[in-house]
Amino acid sequence: MGVYLYEMEISKMTNEGNDSLFVQNWGDKFNFYVRHENGDQTNGLNITPPFPSYDHDGLRWSFSREPDAVFGTNQLVRDTLRMSYELNNIAFYVEDGVSYFDQVYKEYGVKQ
Repeated sequence: MGVYLYEMEISKMTNEGNDSLFVQNWGDKFNFYVRHENGDQTNGLNITPPFPSYDHDGLRWSFSREPDAVFGTNQLVRDTLRMSYELNNIAFYVEDGVSYFDQVYKEYGVKQ
């Protein structure tokens, strides 16, 4: 049994010719779209957040996938999303007036 950290919501957004997913509150910090083509039956989330990514407080980050074949980077397995990503602010921390931060995360999101 794990520790509850935050809520996250994933919604399907339909556009003509392709679908995307809107992810709200990933890592308790970010909202972004994930492109997902019509008919794609894979379990992976092809996250490619913009650079810079702005968190809920308006701070800038480099937010990227952290590949991990064993963990199953950003894969939906039954009702569990395995999230593996890196956050760092090396390009922005001085100008944003915050401390330097660099962290790799491996988290599980469980459907409720």
